[in-house]
Amino acid sequence: MSGTKTIKITAEVQPNTASNKKIKWTNGNSNIVYMSASGETATLTGLKNGEATITATIEGTNISKQCKVNVTTSPKSIHLNKTSETIDIGKVKSATLKATVEPATASNKNVTWTTSNKNIASVSSGKVTFKKVGTVTITAKTSNGKTATCKYKIIKTVKVTFKANGGSGGGTQTFTYGKSGQKFNVKCSRSGYTFANWNTKSNGKGTSYSYNSGVTDNWINKSPSTVTLYAIWNKVKISKFNNPLMGGADPWVYQKDGYYYFIRSTGNGIQIFKTDQLNKLTKSGGKTVYWSGGSSIWAPELHYLNGRWYIYAAIVYGSNGAGSRRMYVLESNSSDPLGNYTMIGQLSTGGWAIDGTVMKYNNRLYFIWSGWPGSQDGIQNLYIAPMSSPKKISGNRVLISTPASWERKDYPYINEGPEVLTHNGKVFIVYSANGSWHYNYCLATLRLNGSNPLSQSSWVKSGGPVFSSGNGVYGPGHASFVKSPDGKEDWIIYHGNRNPNTPEGDSWWNSREIFIQRFSWNSNGSPYFGSPKTSSQNVPSGTK
Repeated sequence: MSGTKTIKITAEVQPNTASNKKIKWTNGNSNIVYMSASGETATLTGLKNGEATITATIEGTNISKQCKVNVTTSPKSIHLNKTSETIDIGKVKSATLKATVEPATASNKNVTWTTSNKNIASVSSGKVTFKKVGTVTITAKTSNGKTATCKYKIIKTVKVTFKANGGSGGGTQTFTYGKSGQKFNVKCSRSGYTFANWNTKSNGKGTSYSYNSGVTDNWINKSPSTVTLYAIWNKVKISKFNNPLMGGADPWVYQKDGYYYFIRSTGNGIQIFKTDQLNKLTKSGGKTVYWSGGSSIWAPELHYLNGRWYIYAAIVYGSNGAGSRRMYVLESNSSDPLGNYTMIGQLSTGGWAIDGTVMKYNNRLYFIWSGWPGSQDGIQNLYIAPMSSPKKISGNRVLISTPASWERKDYPYINEGPEVLTHNGKVFIVYSANGSWHYNYCLATLRLNGSNPLSQSSWVKSGGPVFSSGNGVYGPGHASFVKSPDGKEDWIIYHGNRNPNTPEGDSWWNSREIFIQRFSWNSNGSPYFGSPKTSSQNVPSGTK
């Protein structure tokens, strides 16, 4: 019997015709069992663990029978001295868990130990031996199935020493396996050199790690507890440039095969420059590739799509008036982006449209532009539509952005200049907000949140400007984006005005200038542009 459980035993006198059936009950150990008897039945209650002999005797005779009663206490619960713990396997190889079985009077306190993953940690008699990084649950189980667990998170820290290897700086940093997105946060410099990467060997013939790349779990897990990385340098001629580069507006630069192609409107013509130096956009003589015969051309863009060059521009032909401005597409007649182009015609944007650009996403083309919701000026929204080819819009437009309250500082209310920017699988549209004739002009972003760019709900707007007036540059906007020649840096090209007192309208527009500067990325993957720069800057890395 278990614990204080009560049982009854009955003595039966044979034969049934016996004249004397009176029973005398005797308890051999009243400390173990409490007994109360009446007639042929005895009621027994266990008091504590042990054994007692109960004897039934026919009164007046020596005829008796015995019953041995074994009293035990079953476990009701089990507890461990720890329920969870984080272990650094580089410092701790094993730990001991202590199991407590309740109540203390339990007869059988035996415990069985098991592990949820023997490859990560094993257990024997409560001693846990850690084998590799991961999570594992250790379970203690009583003889009657009561359980308690301890969950271990096993990590590994690696101390990395960064040596400048001929330069200055460096230092140490500790990385933890299992934490994603860890970055190198040490810096070093060397006069006459630019930093290339970190390497496990001083001669650069080991494993390389770029400065901005996250440390992967795989690298940490396979490394010893201490690592030394050496700085690898590229000897370059350090040169500087100053902003602004030139007068102008709506700068579009396309990068391909080691060259930058800068395209601009000359009012009624389209001109393209080819250069290998981003800080010298007009280094070579530009070539006029299209002449409209007196028509007004705004913000042309050059794209290389499906093996051909295309130009997209907002044009008003003849004296049709500003309300007839539409997007047009031109196609190259050769593989040379500075060659001749043929006017294909107007794109079906559904009304007034400017600042068209093309987005390639999941092997499909989409056209994005700024347009009026109706036939009257007053508000400019951003729209997107699918393309069946670089020359044709194949579906209805979809509204993806309309000016929010902070984008309504100037009238008409404007969202314009959409440009696509991608990074680590994330897709952004960087666009201009507020009036381009005022210092309120700024850049903001839409982030694609989902897989359907044709759904308005898939685009999430930034809560405010991501690039605005500062450091003596006012109304920065209408940007494009390229890499440095070596592909290691990200650069923005934009226009701004250095005189905030310029009258609004044509005077402001005619005072705009073109700037370039390097930008970086926030931890959430969005672009970080900082503030406009007019001071001397290093030329983009890899510039010849």
